[in-house]
Amino acid sequence: MNYIIGKNKNNRLAHAWFNTHRELLESNFALVGDDGTNKEATSTGKLNQENEHIYNLWCSGRVCCEGMLIQLKRWVSEKFIVEGLREFELFGGEYVTVRRVNLEACTNEMVTFLQGELHVSKLFNHPNIVPYKATFIADNELWVVTSFMAYGSAKDLICTHFMDGMSELAIAYILQGVLKALDYIHHMGYVHRSVKASHILISVDGKVYLSGLRSNLSMINHGQRLKVVHDFPKYSIKVLPWLSPEVLQQIKRRASEALPELLRPVTPITNFEGTRPQDPSGIFGLVSNLEQLDVDDWEF
Repeated sequence: MNYIIGKNKNNRLAHAWFNTHRELLESNFALVGDDGTNKEATSTGKLNQENEHIYNLWCSGRVCCEGMLIQLKRWVSEKFIVEGLREFELFGGEYVTVRRVNLEACTNEMVTFLQGELHVSKLFNHPNIVPYKATFIADNELWVVTSFMAYGSAKDLICTHFMDGMSELAIAYILQGVLKALDYIHHMGYVHRSVKASHILISVDGKVYLSGLRSNLSMINHGQRLKVVHDFPKYSIKVLPWLSPEVLQQIKRRASEALPELLRPVTPITNFEGTRPQDPSGIFGLVSNLEQLDVDDWEF
């Protein structure tokens, strides 16, 4: 029943947005709702439903190279509602991605989480870290504007073009950019705890960018760089499959390896095999017991 209610609500929200902006779109594009299936240039005038919570809308002139793809998404998780609008639009002469967060639906913990992400985005400046072009609040929504990545994430590439896994050359090229970004992040006194395929983005010119800045953890405390930090945030459960075995084994034993080795992710294996990391050690089976563990059992 909840699934049906949520599905209908998503449908109403998507079409309400479309009806509100339809006149603006039709005044700027010859085709609104071009599905590319008709030989003649005709508008469908409707959204294309990809699944129960993703709707696409392609606007173009068919004969010109400029167009706009709008993708409407809606996620509901842990009472944290994000209304995402991912779109192609001109921002100072270039395409950007816009993420909209409903602040009224955020808990205090999630607001603090977002503040940390925005702080890090202003602090970091590296050619292999996704740049935040602008952040502002409009009508109780946080708008985050970042550069548009034409090829999406490494996960998108795996799902659409490399179902059997990427070549070693492609993986080496992608990981080169990721390692440069991680080296910079470590130099700045932070640890990135969510290095996975969906956080590795590829731009139209083939440049590699690391995203997921909300998962960074500072190693600096009172001006001193710590060798050991303890933290297990509420929203990190989905990251567990991408952590190295050394980190996961700390639940059972105290690890003595160096920090960079502990943070070695399994993302390269994911990219090579084209599959999501499995759960051979029963990772998710341990999640329910994590809060009962002594904090000294976790060393990041």
